[in-house]
Amino acid sequence: MIRNLKIKIGFVGLSHLGLTYLTAAAEKGFKVSGFDINRSKINNLKNTEMDLAEPNLKSLIKKNFKKITFTSDIEDLKKSDLIFLSQDVPVLNSGKSDYSIIHKYINLIKKNIKKNTVLIILSQVSPSFTRSINWNKSKLFYQVETLVFGNALERAIHPERIIIGQHDKLIKTNAKLINFYKNFNCPIIKMNYESAELCKISINLFLISSLTFANKLSEICENLNANWTDIVSALRLDKRIGTYSYLNPGFGLSGGNLIRDLFSIKQLSKQKKIESSLFDNFFFYSNYFKRWCLKKIQKIKLKKNDSICMLGISYKENTLSTKNSQALYLLKHLKEKKIFLHDPYVDTGIFCKISKNYYQTNDFYLSIKNSKIILILVPWNSYKKINSLKNISIFKNKIIFDPFKIITNSKIINLAEFYLTLGTRNEI
Repeated sequence: MIRNLKIKIGFVGLSHLGLTYLTAAAEKGFKVSGFDINRSKINNLKNTEMDLAEPNLKSLIKKNFKKITFTSDIEDLKKSDLIFLSQDVPVLNSGKSDYSIIHKYINLIKKNIKKNTVLIILSQVSPSFTRSINWNKSKLFYQVETLVFGNALERAIHPERIIIGQHDKLIKTNAKLINFYKNFNCPIIKMNYESAELCKISINLFLISSLTFANKLSEICENLNANWTDIVSALRLDKRIGTYSYLNPGFGLSGGNLIRDLFSIKQLSKQKKIESSLFDNFFFYSNYFKRWCLKKIQKIKLKKNDSICMLGISYKENTLSTKNSQALYLLKHLKEKKIFLHDPYVDTGIFCKISKNYYQTNDFYLSIKNSKIILILVPWNSYKKINSLKNISIFKNKIIFDPFKIITNSKIINLAEFYLTLGTRNEI
């Protein structure tokens, strides 16, 4: 049942986080306003132009465009009943969060919005951050976001649950906020600020532990006559583990979110003088598995004219972000190699400036044909077309790195000199 669509909602900060939740609210029938200090971004959004590859985001914004107002004037949000601070927090290379833009937005809100407005922090912050904000605590909340690049809209529109932090879990939650949340037809879990902030980190730490476990066991499979994919099918049927568990191996921790929360819990442990070697091990194993491709490439005796085809520059599919991606890691260590770079969405031209040996290409077929080593680093759907290529002879005597098992055509695999994938025994 739809409840109180007259509630006015504002979103401050229109990064991936803000645009996703704004679109979800509009899809539920609410009129929403989105503010960002970047006027160029606002002008682009007014023309439904954006630099995000999130599936269905652009089409849903177009669908609900009459319900959405994009503005670079913070005063346009004065009439909002609920304001969500929804700017993604930048993550430094060290893993530490950079809160400068968050503080800037908070100061803007405090100066221009009435204090009786309900403020909800959606941005990824560390424990105790929300309580430190100078705002009427009965109208200040923290919402745990659990979006996933590539599936963010689905998770925002149909969440498994909504987790909110308030200054005291026992007090009555603001009626307008509850009415808004009830439109999402899921359990609403209340806790205090610090519990909610730590809950966000806890979720990511469980994912990190699952990823580390999967990587370590897949490595053991590679050194035995065992197949991790077969084992995973059995694990998922165990109710204690589950269908949606993070059991697919990969290249350690990529992007920024998991690394940010791992850094946060390590810093928090240090501040509270709590033993933290477990978290140090997560960092260690992340860096260890980041080297999977590189270690195998270094075993290959390439001829002078042999080149490498690198397919996928982003850190995962359905995102333009290259932060901590496997491609960037390899490019830093293979500057002397001739490399063809391809990605369906990321502009690879900017990386070609790093070395005269890197070449931008829009045709992955030609890149494969002209290379000795083929690295399929991101499981973009477009790379599945490889299986239906007519001239598969181009794979003869090639060395194929297919960690995510994009190639299902056994004829291609049999043509290769070596076919390498995560979790299965393979030697060079």
